[in-house]
Amino acid sequence: MKKLATITFSLLVYNICAQVIATLHHNGQTTVFYNQNGLADAYSVAQSGDTIYLSGGHFAPITIDKRLTIFGAGHYPDSTTATNITNIDGSITLNSNADNSHLEGLRINGYFYLQTDSSVNNVMINRCYITGRFYATGTRTNPCMFVTVKESVIGEYFSVPNFLQCDVTNCIIYSEVDNALNCSFRNNIFFATPYHGWPYYTYYNFYDCDNCLIENNIFMGSSSYFLLCDNSLVRNNVFTGTPSAIAGSLTLTANYINISAAAIFLNYTVASFTYSDNYNLQSPGTYLGADGSQSGIYGGAFPYKPSAVPVNPHIRYVNVPATTDVNGNLNINIQSGAQQD
Repeated sequence: MKKLATITFSLLVYNICAQVIATLHHNGQTTVFYNQNGLADAYSVAQSGDTIYLSGGHFAPITIDKRLTIFGAGHYPDSTTATNITNIDGSITLNSNADNSHLEGLRINGYFYLQTDSSVNNVMINRCYITGRFYATGTRTNPCMFVTVKESVIGEYFSVPNFLQCDVTNCIIYSEVDNALNCSFRNNIFFATPYHGWPYYTYYNFYDCDNCLIENNIFMGSSSYFLLCDNSLVRNNVFTGTPSAIAGSLTLTANYINISAAAIFLNYTVASFTYSDNYNLQSPGTYLGADGSQSGIYGGAFPYKPSAVPVNPHIRYVNVPATTDVNGNLNINIQSGAQQD
């Protein structure tokens, strides 16, 4: 559900000037930073618990070692015509002091890292597009716990040997997941059929993911393999092929198998994420998840929101007349919208 509101002229000025802006909010005070280094400049003076709002445009990447909330304008072209997409032009790393951070509405043109062998906990990644891989590497001596990745697009794969009790839900993921422990993967779409080499020489979607809950997902690959996944439960998923367990003790139950790819989504053209495809189900009541809602990204507790619009107020429409009216007034019309949750 979207909310509309008229916003202030000051925001219009930012939009007309096409400034690249980072706005730091600290204890009720606001500081504005301009140009591509605006995010880095705001971060340098931010204190733990602050919030940074980013306009559309391109920002240099940063390493985050503070508890921060960072909102962008979103990554869908159809919802950022007035603002442009918020791009982070490189990889983002969260270090151990970034516990409880929240990132939303960003297109990260690179990888996403949680610091190796470091405990980075209670992080929320929401409605972002990570074009590269998602890494949480380590030995679980200091695990990353209670990380949530929600309503996001991952352009490559998840490699998370330092994950423990984390949740990946309602995401679009190009490739595979490896080395998760005690995690849940619910209501996601997995596109590709990735290759795993020696010693198995086969394809897999999940590799060495133990004690995990894998439910209500849609797997679009011609084959879906769960390799070395012990004590995991795979249920109520939709498979375009036949799922197989290899060298693991997982349970496969109540899944929908050998479903025609053409019969699943309203519009599906390529086996990778594209803004023009429509990932709503043709028959939402046919492929029900374990919770009774539909499988895929529009089911479950956190249904994928239209165009992944962030929860912060978001400029959706701008109309600036070329001339004033007969009274000399410039009748400017700006509308903003935000998701309610």
